[in-house]
Amino acid sequence: MDFNLNNVVRSAALVIVGLPLTGAVFLGVVDSTSKSAAQKEVDQLKAELTIPCVQYSVTKVDSGLERDSKNTIDDVMGGSGVDYKGLCGWVL
Repeated sequence: MDFNLNNVVRSAALVIVGLPLTGAVFLGVVDSTSKSAAQKEVDQLKAELTIPCVQYSVTKVDSGLERDSKNTIDDVMGGSGVDYKGLCGWVL
């Protein structure tokens, strides 16, 4: 058996560089594919409601902007009668 320092250094460099990259790619693939269809829908719903909920949370009571944000939330949720404070607490 021939001991060659170049081969040892080259192998160590490949492991040091390749292992973290391989791990990052593998974890990224596993993370993106492991979400269920329901979780993707929930994420999309939260994304749609984030801005209206922020507007609702920071506006004065009975202001025009509060009414606009409530209307937007009603449109996204598909009707009136929404618990705005509870929904926005869940979203934010």
